[in-house]
Order: sequence, then structure tokens, then C-alpha cells
Amino acid sequence: MGKIKEIKYLSTLFSRRSILVITFKTHQDLTDAMNDILTRRLSDMVDIGHAAIVLRSQEGYPLILNNNVTLREGPISGFMIGVSILPLGLIQAGALELPGAWAVMVMLVGILFGGVIGALVGYGIATRINFGFRAQLLNDLGAQLHIGEASLVLQARPAQVAAIREVFKELNACVEDRKPHSAGHTE
Repeated sequence: MGKIKEIKYLSTLFSRRSILVITFKTHQDLTDAMNDILTRRLSDMVDIGHAAIVLRSQEGYPLILNNNVTLREGPISGFMIGVSILPLGLIQAGALELPGAWAVMVMLVGILFGGVIGALVGYGIATRINFGFRAQLLNDLGAQLHIGEASLVLQARPAQVAAIREVFKELNACVEDRKPHSAGHTE
């Protein structure tokens, strides 16, 4: 029975499935807390997988800063990598040793195919792998905030949740858990 508990602990140690919503009364409180945490408290102790900031502006509308990869960014990133890597492979294979215009044509075709292949791979990765938080989670949180409030949404390892909770409660923030299924990319 001890081995089963150890395996369960190790499986949660390497996954980031705990989502915490940390709400501050003002935007300045969030800024001060983050400065405090990054300079002395959590920067070396906690591994944060994803983070987002949701603010309710003085005009009453939510502002969302999220570190997710969207369906637009996946193909663009893949395209850029493909355009860079395939031509380098062609150079290494000796494409520049071809006579005259053939070297230029091979490189141009390599750039074209590298971009297309990279964009397809980037799109596939962006649609299949969860990056960041679901837009619905952040939109709902933005609707719940009062004017002037700010929330920090973190995805961290379950083993580190207690330490995160303790530090943010010391900074007079309201810390609440969210369900793991409310994370993940849907756009």
C-alpha cells in the first residue's frame, strides 16, 4: 500500500493540475505582491506552469493577460521554425553546390515547403495540446470581479499549493481553487 501512495505522489509531483485564483482588492496590490514574491519568496521555490492576470478596469470592462498559445500563434510559430530549419538542412545537404540558378530554386522551394510543413505542424500542436487556460474561465472571472479588482490565475503543482496559499494569504489576497478541467486551450 505504501508503494501506491508513493506512485500517486510522484504522478502529482510532475503534473500541474492545481488551479488557483488569487484576487486582490486593487491593481496596485497585485503589482506589489508580485514584486514581493519575485524578489524574495516564491521565485526559486515554486514552479508555475501557466499564469494569467484578469483585471476589472475603472470603466468596468475586464482586461485579460494570458500566456496561452492560440490557434493563430501555433501555425505562425511553426511557419517561422520551418522556414528557418528546412533551408539549413538543404544547405547542409549541399544545395548550394548546385550549379547557378538551381541552388537558388532549391533554396526557395525549401523555404516554401519548410513554411508549409512548419505551419501544419504548429497548427496540429496548437489544436491538440493544452496551452494556458480556457477563455471561458478567464471571461467568467473577469465578469465576477468588481471595479478596480485584479486576479492572478496560476496553474501549479499540487505539492506546492499550500506554500502558494500561505504566501498570498500573508499578502491579504483571497485564494480559491478552481477545477482542473477549467484549464486548457479551446480557442
